[in-house]
Amino acid sequence: MLLSIYPTIQLITTILLLCPLVGLTQNDKFLIVQNTKNKIYWGVYYSPEYANVISKGEHNPDLEKNIRRLNKENPIAKYGDTKGIYVGQEVNERWSIEIGLSHSSRGYQTPKEVFDYDPLIYDSGYFYSLVNDITHFRTEHNYRYIGIPIGLNYRSTKGRFKFIASMGVTPEMRLDSELTLFQYFEDGRILSRNIGLSSRSNLFNLTPYLGSGIEYQLFPKILIRAVPTVRWGASAVVKHTTIEHLYNAGLQFGISIIQ
Repeated sequence: MLLSIYPTIQLITTILLLCPLVGLTQNDKFLIVQNTKNKIYWGVYYSPEYANVISKGEHNPDLEKNIRRLNKENPIAKYGDTKGIYVGQEVNERWSIEIGLSHSSRGYQTPKEVFDYDPLIYDSGYFYSLVNDITHFRTEHNYRYIGIPIGLNYRSTKGRFKFIASMGVTPEMRLDSELTLFQYFEDGRILSRNIGLSSRSNLFNLTPYLGSGIEYQLFPKILIRAVPTVRWGASAVVKHTTIEHLYNAGLQFGISIIQ
């Protein structure tokens, strides 16, 4: 599953990189900021996103077989977001570098499925003692990170609208990680239990990102942007009995002020 996903990510990466080359040139009478070469700018952004996971078992053939089944039938993408601030330095009319501070909330969930207790697959410590009365269960996995995104931007140079392509990497530190387990009983009860995953999740993560979209000059020194962005975990967020890599995609909205 892991190998089958990465060609798709590579295809998306190629498409996003080629998008700015299409070019949008127009003779617009709108006042364009002149002599912005080497200017400093700063801004804020917000990106609503959907995230999911790629999992594999580690040194356990029976668990690996079950994980392959779960990857095929599960999991379900989960809504999250990434937000932050950034400061940028223009290198020339087309290129700029950025560094910032970000907060990311992402994860995944599994669908409701029949509970067929197997100690090889399920950790009994996660479930209530009356496991025989549980008929179904599902889970939600949540991770929060703070990071320092470092990126490189390319822009077209003419017109009120500009195409922008961004690529970079975000070193991240985990703030918290939690699993919410929903248990469905024969008598109709639904009980949830929050389980900390800090002991099983890695403290640091490395997340490359890639995006391509449009930047619009709203006022002479104020720019707004909308950039579809893909992020994927180069390092595993969980490395315990399973190895998990998160990936997510969303639409990043930002506003920049040129100094």
